[in-house]
Amino acid sequence: MSELTGPWARGRGLQRLLAIETNISDLIQMLSDLDPTPWERMIGFVPEEVTREVEGFNKADLLLSANAREAVVEVKLGHLMDARQQQKYESISPGPDLYLAALELDKHRTEGDSRWRFLSLSALVGQWANSPDVLAQALSSEACKTLQAWDRTILAVFDARSPSPLNVINQKFLGRVVTRRIAERLEKNNRLARASVTSGGGLPIIQAWRRSGVKELIAPSSRRSGGGGLSPEAN
Repeated sequence: MSELTGPWARGRGLQRLLAIETNISDLIQMLSDLDPTPWERMIGFVPEEVTREVEGFNKADLLLSANAREAVVEVKLGHLMDARQQQKYESISPGPDLYLAALELDKHRTEGDSRWRFLSLSALVGQWANSPDVLAQALSSEACKTLQAWDRTILAVFDARSPSPLNVINQKFLGRVVTRRIAERLEKNNRLARASVTSGGGLPIIQAWRRSGVKELIAPSSRRSGGGGLSPEAN
């Protein structure tokens, strides 16, 4: 069972470890040290070295290098790569291959941008499930189960046929992913919307304003994920 604090769950064991982005990067580095060959299927080459937070590469989560090939992987869970961080990566010279590794719902963030390619975190970590290294295989299999479960939970909220209520989202970083997508959908439906977090507690929230054509401020409607049964299409 999960340890609960109000509507939010504190995962147990591996779930709790993987809920921190830096831990995921550390895990991927460890898997790479045990067996670097799965990278060829994902980025097109087998790295000779996988390093973390390298100066000169915008302290990238992962820098993969082999001979003249270099690739940078930015790992994200609930957080977003802002424009400034993205620009810093794109200004690295000579330009390495750029990858964003995130949950499935954030896949669209690299669409239309030829500089970036997307890596599903569950698919990436799962590449070691058939590794000849026994430890890498075990770590990959267990971590992949957790990442896949998070993907399924988030995607179920946006299932057009039978959406899950928002209160199935019981971890704050998952809530941030969901509120970002809700804001994007509201924008497409002629709303002004902003996904953010509360000050102090860091609870994910969504604020939306209906466009009226009148030059007056309209009070925002606000929703917090994790506390009710609001369908993302309800707004």
